[in-house]
Amino acid sequence: MAYAIVAVLSAAIEMQYYNYDQMLDYVESVQKQRKADTLLMMCRGNSPSTCEMEDILADQGIVSGNCVPLRVPCSGRVPTDFVFKALNSGIKNFVSIQCEDKFCRYKEGTKISARRLQLGKNVLEQLGFGKDVVKVVKYSRKAVWTT
Repeated sequence: MAYAIVAVLSAAIEMQYYNYDQMLDYVESVQKQRKADTLLMMCRGNSPSTCEMEDILADQGIVSGNCVPLRVPCSGRVPTDFVFKALNSGIKNFVSIQCEDKFCRYKEGTKISARRLQLGKNVLEQLGFGKDVVKVVKYSRKAVWTT
């Protein structure tokens, strides 16, 4: 009995960091305009510049002009269910550019996301998607100075 109550209560709690429906509408709109097949999600406070973004995507074998860039406060806080919906809308690749854990302002959001995305990748593989449909790239802007 107690387990059933806990299950009902936990299902009633929904964390809202973003308005996912609006984010998905944005992704679908830009996807149609650019004929994009890649969703590039990155932490807003640590996102790479356009040139850096192109280099990161090239390292992953992805053409940068064919993507939907989406900057959010913490890419580690976006649930895998949003990733699944984006892939269902026609996105073929999902790339999450995440800060390194010691730089994360959202209490290790990258660790949370890495675990979620790995589980999501396992589910997607079982559903017939390729191994590289979801990629995680670690990136942190660092100050460099010379003396």
